[in-house]
Amino acid sequence: MRVVGDIPLMPTLLPPPTPTVPPTPLPEVALPEGTATLDPNSNRPPTFTPPAAVVRPTLLPASGAANSRGFPPAILLISLFVLGSFGMAINLLSRR
Repeated sequence: MRVVGDIPLMPTLLPPPTPTVPPTPLPEVALPEGTATLDPNSNRPPTFTPPAAVVRPTLLPASGAANSRGFPPAILLISLFVLGSFGMAINLLSRR
């Protein structure tokens, strides 16, 4: 788009205001005699049910677990790895 002429002298056009729609009236509800009415100051819906209490689980101490000094499996795994490495090195050196 190309504008030809003096831009500051061009008139500014304002759009017409948007029409405002009036609010829709609510129908009046007639409650039977003895019916409980809603508290107008309450912001809760009439079907509000309070949530259940939050239960936070706690861990109990382990039963039957004693602080025994058994054989840690990590030592077995590390020693097997070392033995396997030595065996592989001996195998490679013996082929030469």
